[in-house]
Amino acid sequence: MFLFKISICITFLLFTVSCDSNRLPQNGSTNSHQDHTRPLIVLFHGLGADASSFSMLKKQLEQTFPSASVVALTSIPKEKTALYSIKEQGNKCFTDLSDSINLQRPTLLIGHSQGGLRAYNMFDQYKDKLNVKGIITLATPWEGAPILDTIDRLNQLDRITKVKNEALYLEYFTLPVLNDMCTLSYSMGQPTNWIEQELVCRLENLVVSEVIAGCYDLKPGSIFLNSIQDTLSEEEVPILAIGGGLSDFKIFLPKESSYESSYDFKHLNSAWTKIIVGETDLGETDLDVKDKHDMIVPLYSQLAWHITNKGNFKRKIIEDALHSKILNESPIEETKSILCHPTMVKEVIQFAKDIFYSDSITSECQAPEYS
Repeated sequence: MFLFKISICITFLLFTVSCDSNRLPQNGSTNSHQDHTRPLIVLFHGLGADASSFSMLKKQLEQTFPSASVVALTSIPKEKTALYSIKEQGNKCFTDLSDSINLQRPTLLIGHSQGGLRAYNMFDQYKDKLNVKGIITLATPWEGAPILDTIDRLNQLDRITKVKNEALYLEYFTLPVLNDMCTLSYSMGQPTNWIEQELVCRLENLVVSEVIAGCYDLKPGSIFLNSIQDTLSEEEVPILAIGGGLSDFKIFLPKESSYESSYDFKHLNSAWTKIIVGETDLGETDLDVKDKHDMIVPLYSQLAWHITNKGNFKRKIIEDALHSKILNESPIEETKSILCHPTMVKEVIQFAKDIFYSDSITSECQAPEYS
């Protein structure tokens, strides 16, 4: 059934990222004569992704900082980003780095999505052995990904019949929503059930459980996230959290589509926002982030909105950035993904210049900052 298939594959969206990186020994191996002052930039890919997701950013950083080593980590293969806890992943990243690189070099950590938590966790566990000058997170779920709670709810079995409760599905996937989905598929030159097939053909049966630790850690209120939030609120190192806010399915329409200017997909957009943002109770002080997301993670979570307001924690919103491409064969511009967005590149490069070449970044990083 369409609705059942949608429910079991929603989690797949957390796994979609893409944008060639060299392996660690080629990028970062050093010898005992290495200059301790040469900057080191380490890139941590997201859930279900690999080092190639940073190909564009890595190239830009190498051009801007020719004396730096830019390392896109290959420590955690795609499948292990889900199977291993984020703490285990951070430990593995540190081991691989320490085996190949002098970690007393001035260092910038950059992580996308789950990779941002992996980077911060590695720093938090080994900060006395590192010389981290700053951390940048891109669309990182600091406060979790409520979509995982939605999946749990949709997959609950009726206590009597032991089957899924279809009424729960209908709360999200009403007839107007299904109509929007069919219209979107058709307008993209695909069969009307294309979006269903696009998702389901890649993932037929994924359950979010403690066995899949790297995914389970991303559930709001998880033990891992609670521990991260406790330390983040006391952290002093400069951090830049960049969040995306593009949440309109209209972005997937071809420019030549007859629907491009007239159709708003309001039912689909509203339903998806309900799925992504979840049941979090946001107050009047949260109006700047209320109901905003990047198709995968709420904006408030990307910005650690409820965790810290310390001056070292800087926030940047890119209103027209997606978490990732999300749909294959869609006509969306590559630069709409936060991993390839020109504003992201500009912000990352400026932050890197500040921490590597300026002593005044702590006083300059005022939270929050919006655009």
